[in-house]
Amino acid sequence: MIPDVSPVKPKLHRLGVSPLLAFTRGFLPSVQLFFLPPRSHSGSPRLSTILAGKLPKAGSWVTGLSRRQMRRLIYIPIIHTPADMGSLQEAIRDRIVQDIGIAEWRRNVQAIERLWELIRNTVDRLNLFYPEVRLYQDGLPYCGREEEIVRELANAGSVNHKLLVHLMDKGAALMGTESSDLLLDEYQLIRQVVAAQPGEQMRQIEERQHRASRSVLEKRDRYIGQRINTTLASDQTGILFLGMLHSVEPYLAPDIQVSYPVTRPRSQRESGSQDDSGETGSCS
Repeated sequence: MIPDVSPVKPKLHRLGVSPLLAFTRGFLPSVQLFFLPPRSHSGSPRLSTILAGKLPKAGSWVTGLSRRQMRRLIYIPIIHTPADMGSLQEAIRDRIVQDIGIAEWRRNVQAIERLWELIRNTVDRLNLFYPEVRLYQDGLPYCGREEEIVRELANAGSVNHKLLVHLMDKGAALMGTESSDLLLDEYQLIRQVVAAQPGEQMRQIEERQHRASRSVLEKRDRYIGQRINTTLASDQTGILFLGMLHSVEPYLAPDIQVSYPVTRPRSQRESGSQDDSGETGSCS
């Protein structure tokens, strides 16, 4: 059963932020997933290769999706860019630069740009029939204004949302993916951290945010899974763009076949999954 869905609140749109933020752990202490630190993903050959500046050939590990697999989901873990942060962009940048330095900030921004180049090239080589494709996006509320939000963020420079527009222009359908109430909860948590002064207050707020964010993240994953379960038809393929720390697969219906053409979410790699090859498997 899908949690109660209310229209997106006007203030969410006025925030000027796509709340793609709940994948962080404690946010500022864990900038390693917002902006990757050296060797933080050494267990993932692809991500470490991207960090080293050696962009693999797109599609080299993409496997075909059998037409016999009636409901298919292409799961693409993502890392968000500064443009995704909307009105919080400058405040977040200043705080992270204070923590890791401007040189490391720039290096990480470049690494994320290479990752998105890989994602774009990989998606373009999937050879999909786009009128049967449904797009699910981290931070996109189920509200009736999904396309407006995506196009606004694309115009603001978000490479993630530019890719969504590119796929929509090919015929893919954009799906509201998240609960606006949960996104607002996450936004408030992050705003508290950004506004906190360095020192003891900062540490206390980060600890509270860490605990609360894990709870909100789980609720978001459950909601996203149920949205996919109830909106992805038997003859359709979904593409899910979702932050690295999410874990949606436990909430997907058993008949949905999941493929990972780029890499698996960090949560699966940390749980001991050895398979990062991109092959398709069920969620049973």
